[in-house]
Amino acid sequence: MPKRKTSAATQPGNRRRSIRGANSLPTLAEILNRPSALTVFITGAGLSAASGIPTFRHSPDAVWKGDVWTSATRSAWRKGSVGWWNDFWLKSFPLQFDGYVPNSGHEAIARISNMSRGRVKVLTQNVDGLHQKTNESWNHEENLVEAHGRLGLYKCVPTEEQESNDDDLQQGIEDAESKNEDVSALEDEKRRRRKATWCKYADERSIAPREIVPEKVRKLMFCGEEEGEGKVMVKMGTSEDVQRDADADADAGADADADADADADADSDVQGGVNAAVAVPEKTPYAPMSERQQMKMILDMMEQERDADFVEVEAPVLPCSPLCPSCNRPLLPQALMFDESYSSHSFYQFDKFREWFKEADAFVFVGTSFAVTVTDMAVKEAKKRRIPVFNFNLESGRLEPSHSLNVENVVGKAEETLVQLESTLSSIV
Repeated sequence: MPKRKTSAATQPGNRRRSIRGANSLPTLAEILNRPSALTVFITGAGLSAASGIPTFRHSPDAVWKGDVWTSATRSAWRKGSVGWWNDFWLKSFPLQFDGYVPNSGHEAIARISNMSRGRVKVLTQNVDGLHQKTNESWNHEENLVEAHGRLGLYKCVPTEEQESNDDDLQQGIEDAESKNEDVSALEDEKRRRRKATWCKYADERSIAPREIVPEKVRKLMFCGEEEGEGKVMVKMGTSEDVQRDADADADAGADADADADADADADSDVQGGVNAAVAVPEKTPYAPMSERQQMKMILDMMEQERDADFVEVEAPVLPCSPLCPSCNRPLLPQALMFDESYSSHSFYQFDKFREWFKEADAFVFVGTSFAVTVTDMAVKEAKKRRIPVFNFNLESGRLEPSHSLNVENVVGKAEETLVQLESTLSSIV
């Protein structure tokens, strides 16, 4: 059997350099510093691991395990939405990620976006919303796509007949695209049909928790207590909250160290794990907490969870499904189910990130396992146009360079290697 030929990129010496990423950061920094270049960052669960959020695969506490592959589907939800919420979703996922804060990797990407002379776009597979909560302000409204959704938001779902008609039209669009035919008329028809026959929350808009009906279900999901009993939900970790608390401390002349000590001595009613809200007697919508207090609370909760001394509160049992405020049909979380397409809801911005991929001059993967469609799309595009790929990942998640894939693997913790990239870029801008 003839031996497989090796290109220069895959010969032993070059592969060793590629795996360790010795020359990767300066090369990527040069691309980021090029005014005409478009660099697309694609981030996965590995980026948020340092924030305390479990990865989705390849860890003892991974989210995607057990029957989640068959349960996290629209078809399973349709078989019985109340049971789906009570027996699967509420027991498997937090309702939102308010208890987590961005780590140095998120912050580095935000600063790189601001610092780069070229265009930087970020597509995240994560549903934690941390990219838009960074202390570093950046134009995430324009330059971020949450392709798998965001926990804390909800969507209506079209009827099966509406969905079938839409699928037929989408198939026609894909067939025309494969023949390089103009699809603008078909896409216009698809938008027209959705607008005319679908609920607005099934395509155009997302549903916030405060909009969910009926009221009893909404209270069970997000408060756990009847309103007016002196217990409220404390939102932790957003940059806005941190700034508000810092301003409040400054105005009052508060001593952060004294506040932290007082907070450590105070008894608190903790409901749940790291992501839990804390019930406190307070008349205002949010309890005034300094940044130091917030971080100390989060770290204490993480330590309790690691030591297995933490008692989790059972998920609420809903008497009926949460319902759409517009059409009163059962809701799904605004998260991409395994049997849903990226074009199933406008929140996932499929057309937008597809154009990014077509125009990209480089792809940067961060903490992804390459097990979803969007990463496969990006890798195929990179191979097709022979554009460079940079993979910030742990050893187990790296790509292999080949004759058709120009990839540099930067091995290490993303929260550290991304900061190194930021430093490299700052030295040449």
